[in-house]
Amino acid sequence: MKGMNDGTFHKGYVEHNILDWMPYTQKPLDIGDSIELPLMCPSSMISPMQKHIIHGAGCILVLEYSYFCLQAQANPKEVISFAVEEYQHSGIQDTVVKALQQAINEHKKDHSKLQHAIINIILENHMSNKFKVAHKATGEA
Repeated sequence: MKGMNDGTFHKGYVEHNILDWMPYTQKPLDIGDSIELPLMCPSSMISPMQKHIIHGAGCILVLEYSYFCLQAQANPKEVISFAVEEYQHSGIQDTVVKALQQAINEHKKDHSKLQHAIINIILENHMSNKFKVAHKATGEA
């Protein structure tokens, strides 16, 4: 991964790689000139590896939530802004950052365990759970 090999953090490269994994939407997501994601990790972090992991996890969570919001034919720029606000102000970001920092400290020498811990943290905190709760509340499948 660019940035990891040279010991630096490249925010845009992380975002671009994550977008490559996202499924096709009616209104494609395009991060760059039109949509700017904020840094999803504390700016006080020194380690490039921690920045990659925490910013990457935040981007995955925000973009996953945006994907489901976009199914309602909303404006991608507005949806991503909304998803970022939800992530930052709902307490999910704080929970994810703390859990990832703990996982990094606990598994820093075992990358396989660290990868599994990161995936589990993302799965446990994905914001599209709100859609499942909304469907259950309205009686939809």
